[in-house]
Amino acid sequence: MARTPVFELHIRPMFRVIDWAHMLPKRIGPDPIDLWNYDFVCAHAEEILVELTNATPMPTRMTGGPWPDEWIAVFERWTAEGCKKLTLAAGSNYKLRQVGPNLALSCNATLDDVSSRAWFDFTDPTIETRRYRLVTEPLPAGQAGTPFPTTIKEQILSTTVASVVVEDAAGSHVVERS
Repeated sequence: MARTPVFELHIRPMFRVIDWAHMLPKRIGPDPIDLWNYDFVCAHAEEILVELTNATPMPTRMTGGPWPDEWIAVFERWTAEGCKKLTLAAGSNYKLRQVGPNLALSCNATLDDVSSRAWFDFTDPTIETRRYRLVTEPLPAGQAGTPFPTTIKEQILSTTVASVVVEDAAGSHVVERS
């Protein structure tokens, strides 16, 4: 079975910086065309698909050229499968500790199923405090799972980080180095 496309992993990366920058000043109605914004892309997926597949497809040749057919197929599948995006998982028992020359961030989480994936999504690379989201991919439509407890881990290649902030389904958590 093919992996369900999700916005952050499969759709947003196809919109390059040049695509985003060229379109942001333009508007559809009152909305700026923000190709990195999930809500905008989901709401305007049909219009975007028309631009990707019309006789003079976007992006133009002068800005990298049109998407390959494989990318368009992924975009079409993403819209057909309900415009999935990553969801925040619920974590507990957050820890940040020294492991050799690096740091280890960990937490306990219960996922939807043993086949579910979850990870710390790095969102802010500042030196003193790093920001993460604890995210999981949604199960394919119609698939029910058996809750699966697990430990999520992330290695931080820095000894200067004093704390991290993790956003999860319950809110934000400041995790101090122990």
